[in-house]
Amino acid sequence: MILVRLDRLTHGFGARTLFENLSFRAGDDARVGLVGRNGTGKTTLLRILAGTLAPERGVRALSPRVRVGMLDQQIEPDGEETAFEYARDAFRDLLQLMEREEAVRAELLRSGDASEEELTALGHELGHLHDHFARMGGHSIESRVEETLEGLGVSRPLWTQPLRTLSGGEKGRVAIARLILSAPDLLLLDEPTNHLDMAATEWLENFLARSSEPFVLVSHDRTLLDRVCTSIAEIEHGGLEQHAGNYTEFARKKRSRIEQEAKRYALDLAERRRQEEFIRKNIAGQNTKQAQSRRKRLEREGPMRAAPKGETEAVATFDRLRASRSGSHVVAARGVTMGYGSRVLFSGLNLDLMRGDRLGIVGGNGTGKTTLLRVLGGELTPRGGAVEWGAGVKQAGLDQEAADLPPEVSVLDTLWNLRPTTDEVEVRNFLGGFLFRGDEVFRSVGTLSGGERTRLGLARLIWSGPNLIFLDEPTNHLDIASRESLESA
Repeated sequence: MILVRLDRLTHGFGARTLFENLSFRAGDDARVGLVGRNGTGKTTLLRILAGTLAPERGVRALSPRVRVGMLDQQIEPDGEETAFEYARDAFRDLLQLMEREEAVRAELLRSGDASEEELTALGHELGHLHDHFARMGGHSIESRVEETLEGLGVSRPLWTQPLRTLSGGEKGRVAIARLILSAPDLLLLDEPTNHLDMAATEWLENFLARSSEPFVLVSHDRTLLDRVCTSIAEIEHGGLEQHAGNYTEFARKKRSRIEQEAKRYALDLAERRRQEEFIRKNIAGQNTKQAQSRRKRLEREGPMRAAPKGETEAVATFDRLRASRSGSHVVAARGVTMGYGSRVLFSGLNLDLMRGDRLGIVGGNGTGKTTLLRVLGGELTPRGGAVEWGAGVKQAGLDQEAADLPPEVSVLDTLWNLRPTTDEVEVRNFLGGFLFRGDEVFRSVGTLSGGERTRLGLARLIWSGPNLIFLDEPTNHLDIASRESLESA
C-alpha cells in the first residue's frame, strides 16, 4: 500500500531550483535512507512529504487516514512543559480517554440519587472506557515514556525540567522520544543521531531495526544506513533515484556505474575526434565523398552528450593549513574542576597536549565534553585548577552548529573579512575546495543548510591558520562524502 506519493515535483528557493520533475513513493514497507550532498534539499523533501511545505509544482498525495510524523532538525520543542510531559503527550488520545474514565468514575461516586438506568449507563461507559484504554496499552504509558527517554540518553533529572531550560541537544532527544512514542504510520527522521551519544545511537538503531513501522531516514551515518535501511534514495542534480539494498551496496553500484559511464564517454569521445580528424584531413582531398558522408553522419547524431556527472568529491582537507609552528608543549590542564550550579562535570582533571597530538574526547550526553573543549580553548574559566598554554599557540574551534557564523554575511565575505587584503580570486579558489563555487559564494550564511554551514565553518577555521584546532562534533550535518574527506585528513 502506498502511504504517500510525490509526482513530478518542482521546487526551489528564489532563482535556485532544488527539484525538477522529481517523483517518489513511500509504501507501508518503506525503510528508506534518503541521501544526497549538502544543500540538495533532503530536509525540504521531508517537509513536503510531511505536508508542512507545499511544492511549487507537482502533486503530493496522502492515502486516507495515514498519519505522517516528522523530526525536523531545525525545530526544537520549547516552553514551560517538562520533558516528561512533552514526551508523554504523544499519547494525547489515550490520556484524554483516561481523563474521561476518571470523570465517569467520579460521577458514579457522586450519583447517590441517580436512577438505576443512569447508573447502568455510567457503568457500561466506564467498562467500555476501561477495556478500550487497556487494549490500546494505556496502562504502560509511563513505562514506555521512561524506557524511550532513558534509551535516548535523556537523564532522569532532566525529566522534570521545563523544556526552555534544556540545551539544544537535550531538546532534540526529547523530540525524538515523542515522535517515536506517537507511532505515526510513516516516520520521517531528519538526521536524528546528530545529538545522540554512542549508546543512544545504538538504542535508536535497534529500535528502527526491530520496528515494523515504515520510515524515511535522512542520515550521514553510514553504519546506521547499512543496518536499518532496505533501500537508498539519492537526490542528485535535481532528481531522485531509488536503489534496493543498504548504503554499502548502493555506494558500490554507484561507483561501478560512474566508472562504466566514464569509460563509455571516453571511448565515444575518442571515436568522434578520430572521425572529425579524418573529415578535416580529407574533406578537400581524394576521399572527399567519404569525408562528406562521415560529416553528415555526425550532423545527424548531433553534438556529443554531456560528460557524465560523477559525484564531486569534497576537498576540504587539513592539508590546506598554513600555520606557524607552536612550541612542543601546546596546552595543559592542571587539576581543572568545572560544573554548573551544584552539578560538577569533572574534578581534578589533568591533561597534557603536545605538538602533533590528536586527542579524541568521548563520553555520554551531558558529561561535559563541550565544556571541556571550551575550558581548554579559553572560552570558559574553570572553577578550580588552571589551563596553561604553550609558546606560539594559535587556536581556533568549530562548534556543533557553526552557530557563530553571522547569518547576513555572504559566504565570500565570511572568509574575506578575516584577510581583507587577499585577492578575491584566491578566496574564491579556496572556497571552491569546500564546494562553494560560482554564484554560491554570494549566498548569505542564513540561507545555507546545516551541512553547508558546517563546511563553511571548517573553511573559515582552516583559512584562519590555527596550529591548535578544537572540533565539537564536526561531522554533524556533513554529507557522507564530506565526512570521508574530513576523516582522511
